[in-house]
Amino acid sequence: MNKNLWGSLVLVLLMGLPIACSSDTAAAQELNGRWELTSASIDGEDSDRLENLYFEFLADQMNTNILGEDGTYPFHLHGSVIDQESEPAVSYEFQIDSDSTLALSTDIRGKAFVFHLLRAEMLNEASEVL
Repeated sequence: MNKNLWGSLVLVLLMGLPIACSSDTAAAQELNGRWELTSASIDGEDSDRLENLYFEFLADQMNTNILGEDGTYPFHLHGSVIDQESEPAVSYEFQIDSDSTLALSTDIRGKAFVFHLLRAEMLNEASEVL
């Protein structure tokens, strides 16, 4: 009886694995592309210090200038968290509000950052209209 319980538990856990992987794959597809900053806050205060900030997500790497200069870093998705492999390592909680807006939040060196970004294509279209 105990053997059946363990077998059932393992089966249930393994069944959830493809769902977690497929949701990470879907999130990676949604993140794919270049995102540019529209607004930022540091410890709850609006900030313009990061006005040229960008993130560009490719298959398994990201390009960003978050650490002060352009860099390319491997990253991994875990649910709604992006883990950037860098020195220092950075993790971002992300929320995609639509196909064109992205919110990232993280703590870097003890400060809470929140970034609101727009797909670069959308920024380009908006500037062409103006």
